Amino acid sequence: MTDSPVEPVSVKIMGREYRLRCPASETATLIAAAQYL
Repeated sequence: MTDSPVEPVSVKIMGREYRLRCPASETATLIAAAQYL
């Protein structure tokens, strides 16, 4: 696996939109964790 470029990611949580900058490998984890917030 190679490191993915850091890209801004928009995540909607509880009706609010957050713009995050994180490696793609962590994006899926953040989105999954956001489901439980």
